[in-house]
Amino acid sequence: MVSGKLVTCVQIESIEGLYPWKGQLKHEHEWRLLCKSTFMRADELLKFVEKHHPYELPAIYLTEVLQASEGYGDWVHEMTAIE
Repeated sequence: MVSGKLVTCVQIESIEGLYPWKGQLKHEHEWRLLCKSTFMRADELLKFVEKHHPYELPAIYLTEVLQASEGYGDWVHEMTAIE
């Protein structure tokens, strides 16, 4: 994702997931990814994650950033620019 310029940065956390799935209670070791990107890359990023995720129905959320520090926001846009 980073080398393909879909995201500027990915933060990775090890987590435990507990959820009902197809009549069973699942308790799974999971990885939470916080992907920092732009609205222009959102559709492509969603497709990438859905294609490579092992779950049939991965939890993928998009969060709108209302404001970021000017330098950081510029850097994110520069690193994910479509060439």
